[in-house]
Amino acid sequence: MSVSTIVILVLVAIAALAYYFGTPPPLPTVSTSSNCPAEPAEVVIPNGVGSNSTYKYQPRTLTLVVGSNNTAVWDDQDTWSTHVVISVSVPPGGVQWNFNPMTAGHTYCVTLDAPGTYTYEMYMPYGVVEGTIVVRAAP
Repeated sequence: MSVSTIVILVLVAIAALAYYFGTPPPLPTVSTSSNCPAEPAEVVIPNGVGSNSTYKYQPRTLTLVVGSNNTAVWDDQDTWSTHVVISVSVPPGGVQWNFNPMTAGHTYCVTLDAPGTYTYEMYMPYGVVEGTIVVRAAP
């Protein structure tokens, strides 16, 4: 076998592993909209977060109330890279989401009507970060 053949085989193997481990499972897609609520419960993805793991999106835990402020909004301000945000676990009757890819300058919304704890993952160039949304029943 020639050296170039070995190099090609190694690169193909690396690409296959990166695809296998780096691709999130498919989930139902939720519509995104620029018509998000005027005063949303918001997760801000600050500019530069995709290039520097010391930057953090805020808040890591978001609390919503059904019928009051139960729409979660991701505001992607990061011009450095695209992001992916997917739901990981949802309470019974809860909706799943898959924002893939997210782009700077856009907002992504999901209305959560089922009380309980939702967890999600945000895929960044340097790894995966997790977030939580707690939805409480109306008082």
